[in-house]
Formats: sequence, structure tokens, C-alpha cells
Amino acid sequence: MNRTALVTALLLATTSAYALDARINTGLQIAGMTAEGDANASVDLKAQKEAAAKAAAAAKASGNAAISDAKAQAEAKMGAAQASVAGFKQSAEMKIGAKDRIALAKHYASGKAANKLMGKMFGSTDASAPEAGYESKLVLGAKLDAGLAKSAVNVDASSVAKLGKQPKGTELKKIGDHVVRVDAKTQVVLDVAAISPK
Repeated sequence: MNRTALVTALLLATTSAYALDARINTGLQIAGMTAEGDANASVDLKAQKEAAAKAAAAAKASGNAAISDAKAQAEAKMGAAQASVAGFKQSAEMKIGAKDRIALAKHYASGKAANKLMGKMFGSTDASAPEAGYESKLVLGAKLDAGLAKSAVNVDASSVAKLGKQPKGTELKKIGDHVVRVDAKTQVVLDVAAISPK
């Protein structure tokens, strides 16, 4: 019996040793998988950060393109992209400044109905609006088109609130929804500003 008990004890000890070895190996494998998983997670996180950075850069580029496009459209509407005679150089003094554009736009927006009524009463009206597409005839450096000159209304600078001092020898004329600065003697177009009083 002692021998049988001894063999049984030895078998139990061997089985326990194998079980312990299996547990240790399983633990190492799990630890290895965890370490490998952590490494993969780290690589995935890095890839995600890079992808997010690329997406942000693309969004920024797209946003900048949209801003540039909107700015170009606004400049075109405000007359910054106005057609000009070849060789015509517009000095800073000739330009209708941003503050003057705002003052003129506000003046005509607030006084549109009153101006129409006064024009009908006193005969000085811009009711004879120019034909469609007249903007293409407003060319910087060219003499004001005769047809447009007939429909133009002189702008009394003193009646426009917050309008800055105008350059000597120039006049402002309202043609349709634009204000045009012309040379008082030659009637050459110096600048054009869209005021859109609609």
C-alpha cells in the first residue's frame, strides 16, 4: 500500500506540475497577446492620429479654398474685379474706399423709397434704370458710356452720412445699383462700387 500511495502521490504531483506548467504557459501566452495587442493598439492609435491630421489638413485646405472663393465673389460684386482699359493704372486716391462703399450702400438702402418719391416729384430720378448687363460698359480708364451717362444721377457727397472727403476733380455718379467715380472734366471712369440697394 505504501507503494501504491507513493505512485499515486507521484502521479498527483506530476499532474499538478503539468497543470501548473500549463497555467504558466497560458499566462505567458495571454501576457504576450496583451503585449502584442497593446503594440497593435499603439500602432492603430498612431495611424488614427495621422489620418485625423490628414483629414484636418484637407478640411483646412477646403475651408481656405471656400474662403478664397467667397472673397473673390465679394470682390467681384464690390467692383474690385472691374474690367479696365489696357495700361490703365488706378491710384489709391481714385478708389472708392470700403468706408465710403458702406456709407453709400446705407444711404441708398435707407433712402431708396424716399429718393424715388422725390425723383418723381422734382423730375430728378434714377427711375430710368440702365439696360441689363450695363455693368460690362463700366470700364476703368474708359470714358463713361453715353447711354449710361444719360441714366446716371450725380451723388451729392454732402448728403451722404459718413462719406469721406472726395478727391479733387472727381464726381460720384449712381448708375443702377453701382456708384461710379469719374474724372469731372473727362468723364473717364476711375472706380466702380456695387451698392446693391435692393
